Amino acid sequence: MNVQEILQEVRQSIASKEKRSVIDVARIGIDASKTVQKPMVALHPDSLFAKLGVKVMSNLTHNTAYPLINSQTTAQIDESEDPQDFVDQLSFSSVVLRPKRFFSYVKYSKQILMSDNADLVAALLEDMERAIIEAVEEDVFNRIYDGESASSISDYSSLVALELAASQKKINNPVYVVSPLAAQKLKSMLNSVFPVWMGDRLITGKMIVESPLLTEERIILGDWSRLVVGIWDKQSNYTLDDLSEAKDGIAKIIINSYWDGGLADPNAFVFATTASGE
Repeated sequence: MNVQEILQEVRQSIASKEKRSVIDVARIGIDASKTVQKPMVALHPDSLFAKLGVKVMSNLTHNTAYPLINSQTTAQIDESEDPQDFVDQLSFSSVVLRPKRFFSYVKYSKQILMSDNADLVAALLEDMERAIIEAVEEDVFNRIYDGESASSISDYSSLVALELAASQKKINNPVYVVSPLAAQKLKSMLNSVFPVWMGDRLITGKMIVESPLLTEERIILGDWSRLVVGIWDKQSNYTLDDLSEAKDGIAKIIINSYWDGGLADPNAFVFATTASGE
């Protein structure tokens, strides 16, 4: 459904409902909202999920168990050997994604909907969806950090130790995501006389992304393709309320969307902090 079609549905809703008074709506409980569906926008290029290559699965309908696939579930055997001997040694598990509701809510002038401001409305809807995606990213990134054992990063040697731990876990193409507070300390860190932070990479060659969506002094280093995110339905629900504040010329819109995320392979990540004593 394009913006013009959404506008048309909203205008028809307003025209039909304004034949009834707000008093009648309050007195007999007529539903003062209309729900319209449209496809969720694609991840914008500057979103963390897009930058990091997170695995995003859309149009889910139930709780979804995504299986763990890594070196513990993969083996090489000779034809002369019994495969069951290897299977018995493998470790099988999964991450379960369950829909969590994220919403964005705004008030705006009904005059916007009654006129041909398609570009303005399109920008409004896109910004609301982007706000939802950022809320999902903040929830997922901080939730996968919570409860994990975090190494303390105070100098270059401790940073090297963190990367050694990632190497021992055989993490493929690890990328740093760091909070602004952690970034501040890393930017002032030196290896001898050389700064550790070199543009979009550390002196060790690892890519680093600073994001305000990660809180406190948190650092995550990992293979982000092993983070999976689910979206339930390809449709975002736009609930349009044009009656409850009609006397003030105000309409309201709520976008509901359902997401969840988790680690398909917890061994593909290491966690750290620049805060002392955490």
